[in-house]
Amino acid sequence: MKTFNLSDMRFGDLDAKNEIIKQNKIGSSVFFNSFVMPPALDIGQILGGSTVFVAGNKGTGKTALLRFIKEQLDSDPRCVTHMVLFKSNITEEERSGLSKIAGFSIVERDNSRSLAFEQDFKQFWMIYIHKTIAFLVKGIYDEGDVPESVANYVSVFASESDTWWQKITKILPFTVNGSIDLKLNLEKLTASLNIGVAGKGDRTYNSFSDIVNDLDELLLAIPGIPKKVYIIFDELEIFFNKSDQFDRDRRMVRDLIFALTNFNQKLSEYSSSFFFISAVRSEVLHSVSEIGQEVTRDVQDLGFRINWDEGMNSDAHPLLDIVERKIRNSYEEKMGVPLQGDVWSVYFPEKIGDLPIKQFLLYNSLFRPRDIVRRLSVARDFRPAATSFSQASFDETSLSYSNGIWEEVFDELITTYTIEEARAIESLFLGFYSYFFLEELFYRAKSKISSAAQKKYSLKSL
Repeated sequence: MKTFNLSDMRFGDLDAKNEIIKQNKIGSSVFFNSFVMPPALDIGQILGGSTVFVAGNKGTGKTALLRFIKEQLDSDPRCVTHMVLFKSNITEEERSGLSKIAGFSIVERDNSRSLAFEQDFKQFWMIYIHKTIAFLVKGIYDEGDVPESVANYVSVFASESDTWWQKITKILPFTVNGSIDLKLNLEKLTASLNIGVAGKGDRTYNSFSDIVNDLDELLLAIPGIPKKVYIIFDELEIFFNKSDQFDRDRRMVRDLIFALTNFNQKLSEYSSSFFFISAVRSEVLHSVSEIGQEVTRDVQDLGFRINWDEGMNSDAHPLLDIVERKIRNSYEEKMGVPLQGDVWSVYFPEKIGDLPIKQFLLYNSLFRPRDIVRRLSVARDFRPAATSFSQASFDETSLSYSNGIWEEVFDELITTYTIEEARAIESLFLGFYSYFFLEELFYRAKSKISSAAQKKYSLKSL
């Protein structure tokens, strides 16, 4: 006889991408069947192109939302999708190579006498997006049925099997010692313009923006396509490993946001066939905004910020709905029949300490989907063969859960601070009171500064 134990409850992984990969391998649909839309989100705004950016703190469900949207679009024969993962798809070697091609400039900062190092990746991203659009559009048509305007556009680019890095470098001007050879003539681009746009003639490109402008012209010459094209960007993450890498990656993320905003505006005026969606972590956006060329306004104007804090004490909170759905769907997949009865009374104690179980989970989760998954997964794995949670399931796993929470906080810190500075902040709170006055924190910081010179902790670090 089948039994349903805690080990059978598929609460998921901390990263929705990994959760989907695992469940796809075993034929599970718990993730998609249990998905709950973030509060106040109008999914039609995203699918219709009015909302481009999905912002929010780490663990608020941005990746889960993008994956759910992609799944829905992939099931619609009228749509094609492509997902780009900034962290996973673009290696350090490729980023370094692109940085060399981009070169640099020295600019005056804030109308002052101080100078700042600057790099610009906007045109590279524009070309990469053009490349992605071209082959998504080409794939819509059968062999031999590609319209002339589409064929002209696609012919500019390298083969479809190329990596993203090859896609860019094969259509960029040659470089000599990091300097752009401005005399390169892109034959296929000019040939396509001669075919599709009258009066162009051969030309020599003197800047990347000239290339982008002509690619824009070829794209906008396409009168229409039979499907909607969605390009989705995720993992726009940066980490303070080395200062030069950190600043380079911040500029790359900043300029990708700019490129998506630019494309969205440009295409919305001419075509209703192309749509862009991108997740942006709040702390990454804050860090990016520190290097100038403000993009925060674009994310605010064209974005939606995920926030699960509303209705904090409600028994009908959407995070609790996620928990219940995951348990019910896990049960049905294992037992073959729907779960009867109330999930909360069957599988949970009425209270944990003095708090009702639902409030306990909400408060412990910091109102983030990732952390409610973490809390339940840690408690489940304490006694996986049990058929329900107990007080001990949560009491005995509180330290493990807290360590996991701090790892998340630390990852957020290193989007702004060096690892050394983040460790210094960690030492400030480690072993300190759970509740304290601000004056007590200042006193502790001063004490640590006076005794930690040999550890190279600076005043700025603490």
